[in-house]
Amino acid sequence: MTSIRRTSAQWQQILQEQEQSGLSIKEYCQQNNIATSCFFKWRGKLTQPSSENISVTEPENEKWLPLEKDIPPTNVWDLELSLPNGIVLRMKHV
Repeated sequence: MTSIRRTSAQWQQILQEQEQSGLSIKEYCQQNNIATSCFFKWRGKLTQPSSENISVTEPENEKWLPLEKDIPPTNVWDLELSLPNGIVLRMKHV
């Protein structure tokens, strides 16, 4: 299969044509000499939800705590960040 460079607008058109064709993705790609891996790659790129549409919900057991406002500023700080899979990132400035 010869590699053809297409713009995102062209891939958007291909995705629409496949959907309207009634063919499976495999059949459509075979008939149009398109690698199915490229089809799925571009479909993923062009159909990702934008960050504006993503809503983040806070788990019930992880509420934010209010900051104490009367803490005097200092040059010493200690920060700990707990990441998934048990990874803990600790930073300290003295």
